[in-house]
Amino acid sequence: MNRAAPVLETDRLRLACQMRGEQVVGLALEVREGDTWHRMAVVSPLCHLIYLDGQGERREAEIVGTVLGVGERFLELNGRLEDDDGVEWRWMARFTLGDDPGQVLTEYRLEVSAPRRVLRWMGPSLLAGEGSFGTAKEEALFP
Repeated sequence: MNRAAPVLETDRLRLACQMRGEQVVGLALEVREGDTWHRMAVVSPLCHLIYLDGQGERREAEIVGTVLGVGERFLELNGRLEDDDGVEWRWMARFTLGDDPGQVLTEYRLEVSAPRRVLRWMGPSLLAGEGSFGTAKEEALFP
């Protein structure tokens, strides 16, 4: 059975889970113009790690999410990964609608069951548009 993907939404802003089966693999940030929703950005991957394992070897990993909870004003995701050394990585994200209807407050947390040297922890990173580089540009206008 296919269920609708969890969504956090106001009358003008929507944060929708991008699903692969029961797993959340990304998020889409959309804004409403009239009756039409327009994709403004994506978050993918949700959690990307570069770290040194117990032997000092560089490793990369992505943690996908599952829906922990969803309400009228919040969306909670979590995920876990066990690395090659048996160390458990636990990740949690909470998205809450702010007082401004165009604002989403974000909390991210990463816990690990044993000491690790984290070289890079990415997430959430908003990638404009569809999340790809697209065609070459020579100019950009930022707010």
